Amino acid sequence: MNEIQPVLANLSINGKLVTVEEAAQLLGERLFGHSMNGATNANELICACNKSLPGLHTEILKLAKTMFPGHKFLDFEIPT
Repeated sequence: MNEIQPVLANLSINGKLVTVEEAAQLLGERLFGHSMNGATNANELICACNKSLPGLHTEILKLAKTMFPGHKFLDFEIPT
């Protein structure tokens, strides 16, 4: 990110829609590859978190009720 953002700013394409082919040409093979890998990794991690959060929420709520009996806790459904 520290390397890609300045290049995008210098190219005046930061925030603009460009095709994959245009981005590859403008950024060069190395930066484009790193960008695509970073985006893929971020997507995979976000999807994994979305799958695991409902279960963790349930576990943490049970633990909180055990550790702090008599206290009220907000509960809500996490969209899946």
